[in-house]
Amino acid sequence: MSSQAHQLPAVMIREPGRAPLCLLVRGPAIEVGRDCRGLLLTDPQISRRHLALHEASGVVHVTDLGSTNGTRVDGDPIAGAHALAPGQVVQFGATTIVLFRGSTDTAALSSGAGEAGAARGQALTIVISDIDDATRRGIDLGATRWTSLLDLHNSIVRRHVDRYHVTEVRALGDGFLLSFPTALDALSCMVDVQRALDALARSRPADRLRVCVGVHTGDVVIAARVAAAARGGEILVSGLVRELVEPSGGFRFGPPRVARLVGSGEEHLLHPVAWEDVNMRGIT
Repeated sequence: MSSQAHQLPAVMIREPGRAPLCLLVRGPAIEVGRDCRGLLLTDPQISRRHLALHEASGVVHVTDLGSTNGTRVDGDPIAGAHALAPGQVVQFGATTIVLFRGSTDTAALSSGAGEAGAARGQALTIVISDIDDATRRGIDLGATRWTSLLDLHNSIVRRHVDRYHVTEVRALGDGFLLSFPTALDALSCMVDVQRALDALARSRPADRLRVCVGVHTGDVVIAARVAAAARGGEILVSGLVRELVEPSGGFRFGPPRVARLVGSGEEHLLHPVAWEDVNMRGIT
């Protein structure tokens, strides 16, 4: 992606039961709703034409389009256009939108990856994870038990993240945005996470969680699109990530598949990691 695109503001959209989507905001206003001319969502609590996003002079504005249930920013209802600040949370129905900037986010990721990584000037590898079918599981289990299971999921992920001394950029409710200094570290860590969750499922079937993981090196927006294409229990990587880790000889991949990444319309060849067969001893 060009340096100009990195300067454009972007938002992270999280809809119940779906992986997070990163969207660059530029040009004409983007409508968001269940039946509109822009971004179509499935959240039953939002209106057909719920809100619009547009950018002016580098500032993202959100406008409620006369929705039935309204739009809130950091908990306060809005009327008319509202200018968003980075980190502010827009809530409509059960869906949220958080503003960040590609350039700002890249700088934050770089500073969090450690001085050695910054000195080498290497691109960071971005991991985005999301619990598959989280909304339905939460309803089935009830608030108390679901919260307990989420806490267990978070502790498993964070335990392995701590082992690799990498950066938790942001917790995403039922998932994470993580940055790693190398693609090798990213895949090794997420293989450990999937194996730990698999062990939990075998010992406690009622607490089984299937986590979708997307991995890409260098661009958080593309990483989010890869994550949106991942299936439950899968680690899905871009072609670049596969090229970076193949010399280690420690990873095997399932059959690649062509996916039209959400938000871009572009087709990419994506590769599922056969994490059950990974020989961790062969990874250095």
